[in-house]
Amino acid sequence: MIDVATPLLGPIQGTLVAALGATGGWIAGHLLLFAVLLVGVLAIRHRQAIGEGFNLTPARLFSLAVFVVCVILHQLLFNHYLEFPATPSLLLSISLTVFYNWMWYQLEPAKAQS
Repeated sequence: MIDVATPLLGPIQGTLVAALGATGGWIAGHLLLFAVLLVGVLAIRHRQAIGEGFNLTPARLFSLAVFVVCVILHQLLFNHYLEFPATPSLLLSISLTVFYNWMWYQLEPAKAQS
């Protein structure tokens, strides 16, 4: 049998094999890959409905991209330059970025005047 799941799933496939045996792990890993592929195809086919359901506008997507970039930059600052441990650094990065986001959208002067 061809084993496509092991290179793609890595340690997850090893866990499945350890829990379910060689054949059960092989079947479960390939079913997992098939499910992920199926969800991806369905998401692509129904991207218009998903975009409307999540209210994805260009402004919201830009805000999300800025949020992710800010978390990454804060993580680099805290973890690499200030030498904080990884987990507290990540939590601090997310907290600080959420605080910035709150300040921008709740305390923005243009919104306060309207």
